[in-house]
Amino acid sequence: MRKAVLMLLAVMVATMFAATPEGRRAFRQFEQRAENGDAEAQYRLATVLETGWDSVPVDSVRALELMQRSARNGFPPAMNYLGYLYGKGYKVGDRKLIPVDRDSSVMWLRRSADAGDPRAVSNLAYLLLKRHGYDDDHIVLITCLL
Repeated sequence: MRKAVLMLLAVMVATMFAATPEGRRAFRQFEQRAENGDAEAQYRLATVLETGWDSVPVDSVRALELMQRSARNGFPPAMNYLGYLYGKGYKVGDRKLIPVDRDSSVMWLRRSADAGDPRAVSNLAYLLLKRHGYDDDHIVLITCLL
């Protein structure tokens, strides 16, 4: 838990001050951790690049590549998010980066759920109930009863 808090703090500091030489240096160090295979750093960097932050521009293609690497490296939140992306598809402009693929969505959500991510359990339940014809109102009722 402490490592995760420190990692998040490092991202926040690096991105808040990315316009300063110290901020750029801290951000490059964070990018290096991601490039060296740190799955959590890959995930966090992907989330920054997906929306952009301060002077860090949006880079959807790189964000997706990092998210996929993080998921393949076994980071549960990345697996959950990748399952979500396969469930709805992911486009940037006219370019389809991930097509809707229910089987891949279920696979990534299951992996994340098996690794203990409670959000993945909820997302998987939603997807499977939706697949069996339940509408959103019934799904909300069912999940509230659980």
